[in-house]
Amino acid sequence: MTESAAATRKAPEGRGGTYPRSTSGLCVTIWLKEKVDVAQIPKSERIPKYLTVKIKGQDRPVRVITDVVSIGNSNINNDGADEAGDTWPTAGDVRPGARHTCSLKAVSSAGGEFGNDEAHIGSAGAIVEVGTSVYCTTAAHTIISVSHGQQDAPSHPRGFGVKDQKWRRIEPSAFFPGSIRVGPHIRDVFLLRVPDNFVASGEGIWPPDFHGRFATNQDIEAALHTDALTGFVWVERNRRRVKRPCSLWRGSDDFRREPHGHLLEYSFVWMYKFLSDKKRDTTKKGDSGAGVFIPAVNVNECRLLGLHFFRDGAIACAYRCAGGVRG
Repeated sequence: MTESAAATRKAPEGRGGTYPRSTSGLCVTIWLKEKVDVAQIPKSERIPKYLTVKIKGQDRPVRVITDVVSIGNSNINNDGADEAGDTWPTAGDVRPGARHTCSLKAVSSAGGEFGNDEAHIGSAGAIVEVGTSVYCTTAAHTIISVSHGQQDAPSHPRGFGVKDQKWRRIEPSAFFPGSIRVGPHIRDVFLLRVPDNFVASGEGIWPPDFHGRFATNQDIEAALHTDALTGFVWVERNRRRVKRPCSLWRGSDDFRREPHGHLLEYSFVWMYKFLSDKKRDTTKKGDSGAGVFIPAVNVNECRLLGLHFFRDGAIACAYRCAGGVRG
């Protein structure tokens, strides 16, 4: 599991407790792809809480604390999103549930490859055809730094990718609306006009049993009155899109986040529960913008409730897909 290790300094009241004066807070930081419950690891394979080190010229050995940090497979910026995870997109085109990347800064060349910390990562929630153009919906924080107070669509060309770390340049006219509404409305949603070479085709573009309908009030009421995992978030995993089963919990018209001192507002959100808070059963970083679906009443189909944007343990949130933006 270990990626690498280095000597760093640990805060006086960090997770490992007060640091020893003998090392002035010096510790050994060990980076892992993923942390797991220590009870699942044999004692002989566990990382010790400290190392006993013999220093030349000193009679007594000293203890050096270890600090275990999870960094995932790569370090992709997602603007403070609270999901955990890190994989680059694999779908190869833009379709509901498929991941995409967007450069953090303007690009000058026609194409290239992202490095770590050079791209937001997000998911398409829905596909919309307007005339001959195809748009996808996604969370705005996968395109711009909403939590840093940005409200306008990109004004310069950006790198956009749907396969691994490679990207192609798209123009600012691809983003809609030009500005996100300020006030008691959604402030975290964008449409992106999909480049022709990224448009999905063939079978399996939408989740099974979805026929292009939004969830009705009757659908929502029925979902709220059952604890069964009848809903799902449609996300990309290991080169395919899968359901992350969930149950609708409740709605709220007072959801605000201030992760960096700037306000993110949502006009109305739906909260839903997963079976557990284990990463493999829920959502992770890069799933922002993915569609959340619930069953239709008296019809054998699923319907789109909204777009996923937040998870805290086993509880997640989605906002409605319509309303709250202006051109």
